[in-house]
Amino acid sequence: MMRFQAVGGQLLEAEVNGRSLFYISPLSVQGKTARGGLPVCFPQFNMLGNLPKHGYARHEAWRLTFSGPNEVGYELCI
Repeated sequence: MMRFQAVGGQLLEAEVNGRSLFYISPLSVQGKTARGGLPVCFPQFNMLGNLPKHGYARHEAWRLTFSGPNEVGYELCI
């Protein structure tokens, strides 16, 4: 099972042999980029540049292009 968030292109949940691979903080807010999971940090990490924290891709819309039992594909909608 995999769960994907369209805002920020973030993989929120994935399981292997029934075990979850990612942690999601209870402080996460619905509709915003989650605290945890597998985020996309592009083109910078943290505040190591002049863009918003973790770059612009973390706050943009992404589209799921395919999903299978062991893989997902998504693309940035710009």
